[in-house]
Amino acid sequence: MTPETPFGRRLRSAIRGAGLTQGQFANRIGVDKSAISMWRRGHHMPRIDVVRDICHSLRISADWLLDIKTPTDTTTTTTTESPS
Repeated sequence: MTPETPFGRRLRSAIRGAGLTQGQFANRIGVDKSAISMWRRGHHMPRIDVVRDICHSLRISADWLLDIKTPTDTTTTTTTESPS
């Protein structure tokens, strides 16, 4: 058995959190349940329009689903010297 990818774990968690089975969720977004299985195992990834449908249907963000981290603030604080 192929292990789940991070995307797959998050997708599974969101589907379960919505109280749905994989088959019910597949019907909801209009794909075959085997597609969801392939996404979870990393054999394929959904098209971007399907990612949008997944997120809308499960009320999750694409950033969370895709494990996108926002960069930390790289702004530096500058100090000004007072004239002597």
